[in-house]
Amino acid sequence: MDPKNSYQFFSNSACEFFPCHQVADTKTFNCLFCYCPLYALGDRCGGNFSYTEGGVKDCSQCLIPHSEGGYGYITKNFPKIAQLAQRPAGNPPGRLKARAFVADAFTSTLFGGNQAGVVVLDRGEAFPEEDWMKALAGELKHSETAFVRPLGGNRFHIRYFTPAGEVDLCGHATIAAFAVLMELGLAGDGEFSLTTAAGEQKVRVAEGKVFLTISPTRVFRELSPEEGAELLAAYGLSPGQGWPGLAAALVNSGLTDIMLPVRDHEALMAAVQNEGLVSELSRKHDAVGVHMFCPGQGGISAYCSNFAPLWDIPEECATGTANAGLTRYLYSKGLFPAGQEHLILQGEHMGRPSEIRTLLQEGGEGVQVGGQAAISMELLLRL
Repeated sequence: MDPKNSYQFFSNSACEFFPCHQVADTKTFNCLFCYCPLYALGDRCGGNFSYTEGGVKDCSQCLIPHSEGGYGYITKNFPKIAQLAQRPAGNPPGRLKARAFVADAFTSTLFGGNQAGVVVLDRGEAFPEEDWMKALAGELKHSETAFVRPLGGNRFHIRYFTPAGEVDLCGHATIAAFAVLMELGLAGDGEFSLTTAAGEQKVRVAEGKVFLTISPTRVFRELSPEEGAELLAAYGLSPGQGWPGLAAALVNSGLTDIMLPVRDHEALMAAVQNEGLVSELSRKHDAVGVHMFCPGQGGISAYCSNFAPLWDIPEECATGTANAGLTRYLYSKGLFPAGQEHLILQGEHMGRPSEIRTLLQEGGEGVQVGGQAAISMELLLRL
């Protein structure tokens, strides 16, 4: 071959690395394939390669792409490269590029706490259609499923779906999502920013524990004694089983919940929900559901149960946002001091006790809600 620049030969003698391999005659050194296309073939390339101790392919002793006959050798192997790039059988065009998991939030023990689905999209992948995400949430049959879209750096966009539709924010699904992100190497100890339908949120990860700052949190209004009695009756409870001197209230922490105080642990465990009536009352007060609670004891700040039948969630065993609202409400009543971590126990009704930790700083609008999560399943999506 006459060593002149052509579609088969190109000499770039001006390159600072020329020639990048030791050769006897630099005039015939072909720079056309600066990076060899056959690298992707691994040990099937036919070149003079070796593997490092770490398993990395080392082609520093191979001259095939730079030799006179290199062009013909490489191009005849293009069908092998094309075969590598073929779509796997059963993987149709437009298939979602994502990984799906189930994680138990607010517990370090498998099959405890509150389960959430977590779907982590590949970088650059857009969210699927809303109806599709709702359908997948229904297929997983957990109270919420978090769809996570990495934005780069310490930033993520998360959307939350119940089997009935999208909600603005979900604390336990956020805790579950970050357990998965840590498992995938996409998060570790540090500060993170979340884009949600409830606004920008802050997350702190420390030693495997995830804390979501839910902000703002505010008490909308206290309900009248008649409204409180109506809510208690929807659980088969009498007005006398309410918390003396403490009214039911509407509190917002990204979602609006009805805070329903009861006298003691016995009253909390005696509650039997009328789902139709509670759905009607939730709709009347423009709330997601009812967060029933009572005083704690023995190191537990409060016991609680959460009900959201309006959203196809009869009861939930751990709720971060609702407990942020509860912390704000009890702080406003002088019952939860600022600057102190509070332990809230939820889910006893369901046999899945969950430990939720909350912290409110003096003068701050937000409440930190935190805990651990255990991944129970990784799912194969055939979608």
